[in-house]
Amino acid sequence: MSDIKENTQPAETEKKEGKSGFITFCKVTLILAFFIFIGFGFYKLADGSRYVGGDAYNFIINASKATAFFVAAFGSLVSVILIEIYKLIKEKLK
Repeated sequence: MSDIKENTQPAETEKKEGKSGFITFCKVTLILAFFIFIGFGFYKLADGSRYVGGDAYNFIINASKATAFFVAAFGSLVSVILIEIYKLIKEKLK
């Protein structure tokens, strides 16, 4: 009976390490996405693209696109924070 318990424990630790690795992968990917979206947002603010004839309209269009990138960036940052909170709560419950 003790042989069965000894053999199942390494499998459980491998399973936990796999979940931890996936969570780490998600956090790293979301942090990378945060920096990429922030970069695109600032690029759009500095971009001098011409979409229509008036300068004010072009500024409004670029500002709207930059806002979309900033929202996506902070959405990924909030996701990283929520993943970390989930991980801490799960560790406390053990």
